[in-house]
Amino acid sequence: MPLLGRMHILQLSLVMVVEVTILPGTPTPTTAKSLLPPQLARPGCPDHCGNLTIPYPFGIGSGCYLDYRFEITCYHNSTQQPTTRWMTSDIDITNISLYDGEVQILQFAASDCYDAHGNSTETNSPELWVPPPYTISETKNVFVEVGCDTYAFFIGYRGEEEYTTGCMSKCDNLGNAIDQRDTCSGAGCCQTKIPSGLKNRTVTLGSYTDVRDSHRCSYAFLVQEGEFNFNSTSFRELNDTTKLPAIIDWVIGNESCDIAAKNESTFACKANSYCHNRSSGGYICRCRSGYEGNPYLPDGCQGTKPEI
Repeated sequence: MPLLGRMHILQLSLVMVVEVTILPGTPTPTTAKSLLPPQLARPGCPDHCGNLTIPYPFGIGSGCYLDYRFEITCYHNSTQQPTTRWMTSDIDITNISLYDGEVQILQFAASDCYDAHGNSTETNSPELWVPPPYTISETKNVFVEVGCDTYAFFIGYRGEEEYTTGCMSKCDNLGNAIDQRDTCSGAGCCQTKIPSGLKNRTVTLGSYTDVRDSHRCSYAFLVQEGEFNFNSTSFRELNDTTKLPAIIDWVIGNESCDIAAKNESTFACKANSYCHNRSSGGYICRCRSGYEGNPYLPDGCQGTKPEI
């Protein structure tokens, strides 16, 4: 909009010219609407749990989510920030991405600990059950094991089929492992990729030799790539209360874009958006270039310029 505009007022055949100066950065009636943040939650529904934005198809409360699988629970605590929970589980959600079709969760590490006599003192093997339309991201996560003379297996399921991967690490003492300088290459720490399209997982841990006093515990976990760095403090910081971030993919339905688009009453992609197929099946919606907002809401994506 020009910084200097002219308003012409006609009264009794007399033309009066009034010059109006618009200060830079001052919203005008035509731009004020575009300065508002885009609508992300369904109208009348909570759009935040603490600092976390909750965009539709997710939602808090009846009528605010697409279906029960996108239900979010917001737990309030008088001494801490509200906690966002995945559906009705005890799994924390720390981020939701509409564009990537992802949620970031926090989940426990598996642990296996012994006393100086080799007696088991702690075994923790948490399970992660991921119902449709969710899958564990194979591109954003890695499986990590930390310990000396330790092996770990990651067991996941795609439908009724079982898939297993794993790795082992070995070190004579913690000093040798720490000397690896933040690398997870097999001395005290190892990591590997996981198969695609898995909907749940379990982790098992074990030791090859007698447990030594210097390394009585070992740990294994799924973690978002780049979110765990093995270093001199890893052994003492990991414990049975440790929660690590992981990425879970989500989709709309189980049909491809071309098939889903044939039914306008159930097709999720609204105005100024496009459909994107996921490799695991199903699809997600994204705003077209030049638009922003939520492609799943009835009004679709909003913008001030046409698609490029």
